[in-house]
Amino acid sequence: MRRSRLLAIAGLLTALSALPQEPATLSRQPLFTLLNTPEHQWVFNHICFPLRVIGRSGYTNGDFVAAYFEVTKLRWEVSQEALRRGDENASMRPLALILHGVIDLYWPNRVERNQSGAITRFRDCDDLGNLPGVLREEKGNAGWSRELKERTTNYEARVIRSWKERRSFEEVASILRYGPMRFSEEHASIPLEKK
Repeated sequence: MRRSRLLAIAGLLTALSALPQEPATLSRQPLFTLLNTPEHQWVFNHICFPLRVIGRSGYTNGDFVAAYFEVTKLRWEVSQEALRRGDENASMRPLALILHGVIDLYWPNRVERNQSGAITRFRDCDDLGNLPGVLREEKGNAGWSRELKERTTNYEARVIRSWKERRSFEEVASILRYGPMRFSEEHASIPLEKK
C-alpha cells in the first residue's frame, strides 16, 4: 500500500512537471495593449514607463520600444485618415503627440544613451514626477542645449514633411528608428525597472 501511494505521488509530480512552468508569462498582455488606453497613453508622449501600472511583470526595454512604435503607428494612421477626410485640425492632434515624443526623446536626462547616441535605458515615470500633463522635469529648459534643440527641430521637420506629403508609416518609423528612437539592441532584454 505504501508503494502504491509513492507511485501515485510520483505520477502526480510527473503530471505537474508537464504543465507550463510560468502561466503568468504565458498570459501576460503585450505592453502595447496594457498602455494603449486613454489614461496611460501619455507615457508615449513623455517616453517613460509607469512601473506602478505595469508592475514587475518582466517587461523589457524591447517591449517598450515595440509598444512605442505600435502607438505611434496608430496615431499616424488616425492622422492620415483625418487628412484624407480633409480635416487638417483633427489630423494635427495625433501628429502633435508624435512630435511631443520626439521632443521628449531628446529632453535632457529623459532616456539614457550610449556614446553612439543609441538609447540604453528608459526611466520610470515616477522618477519624472508622474503627471500625465506636465512632468516636473519639463518645467524650465535646464540642460536644453542649442545642439539638442537643432537636432529635435530637424527630426520634427522631417516628420511634418512626411505628414504633409502623406507618407506611409514605414517611412516615418524609419526616421524615428534611426533618429530619436535609435535603440541599442543589446539592451533590448533588460527589464523595465527602477535603477
